[in-house]
Amino acid sequence: MVILGFFRLRERCATPQAGLSIANIFGIGIIAKLTPEVSLYGQYARGFRSPPYDDAAIAFTNFAFGYTVLPNANLKPETSDSYELGLRYNSSYVNAGLTGFYNHYNNFIDTVNIGSTFISGRTFSQFQSQNIKGADIYGLEAKAEYRLSGKPQGLNLFASLAYAQGNNLETNQPLDSVEPLKAIIGIGYRAPENRWGTQLFTTLVSAKDKASSATQFKPSGYTNVDLLGYYNFNPSTTLNIGIFNLKLMFVSIDLLTLEPNKFNVTVLYKCASCVSPEKVEAFFSQGQCFISGDV
Repeated sequence: MVILGFFRLRERCATPQAGLSIANIFGIGIIAKLTPEVSLYGQYARGFRSPPYDDAAIAFTNFAFGYTVLPNANLKPETSDSYELGLRYNSSYVNAGLTGFYNHYNNFIDTVNIGSTFISGRTFSQFQSQNIKGADIYGLEAKAEYRLSGKPQGLNLFASLAYAQGNNLETNQPLDSVEPLKAIIGIGYRAPENRWGTQLFTTLVSAKDKASSATQFKPSGYTNVDLLGYYNFNPSTTLNIGIFNLKLMFVSIDLLTLEPNKFNVTVLYKCASCVSPEKVEAFFSQGQCFISGDV
C-alpha cells in the first residue's frame, strides 16, 4: 500500500526591520507499506523562518560568564529545502525507526563569534546572529522502544541516537551551532488508561570535535540523568514534574545521595481551540504572522 500526502501554506510576516515577507511553504510525502509492520517513507518540504525577535532587537550581557550578545536588525528570513528518507517498524512489542535527512538553507540564521570587547575593564566575547548565504545540515536519527507487556501501558525500554553534520557554504567550515553525537537510553512506565507515567533516562553527548576556527570553543562531552513524571487529571489538564540533571554520588560509606541541580513543576491546560506553541512562537517573532493554505 502506498500513501501520498501534500500540503501547501502561504505565510506572511510583518517585521519592523524588513517590512512584509511573503513565502510559499509546501511539502510532499510518500509512505510505502512493505509489510504490516514495516514501512518505507520519504518526504520533501520547503521551509521558511522569520528572524526571531530576540536575535533582531535585544542585546544581552552575561557578566558571570564574560560574553555579550548583540542584536542584528538586518537579519533576513531563512528558507530551506528539506529531504528525508526513513524506515519504520511497528508491532505490539517494538516501535523503531531509522531516518536520514539532508537540509539546504539560504540565509541560514546562525549565532557567530564576532570578536571581543572591553566592558568595565574586562574582556567579553561578542556574539551576534547573522545570515549565512548557504548552509547544509545532514545526518541520521534512530529510535526504538520495547514494550514489555506488548501494550502501550506498562514498562517500556527506549533509546535514541542522533548524528548530524553542518557546513557553512560561504567559508567551507563546519557550523558551530550543530549539536554533536547524542544518545538517550531510558526506562519508562505508563499506567492503565494513561492516567500517569514516569521516565528515568540518561542523555550522553559526545565532545565537539569540529569548529569553524582554531579559537572557537569546543565543549567536552557530558552525561545527564533526568527523572520525569506526569499525571492526567482529565483530558484537558496535566501535571508534569521533573528532576533534571540528577547526579548520583556514592560516598565512602556506601551512602547514596541525590543532588538535583534543577526541580521543575508545570501545569498544562489543553483545549482544542487554543493556539499551538508553534503559532504562539510565530506570533511573537518580529511582528504578526498570518498563515493560510490547504492541507
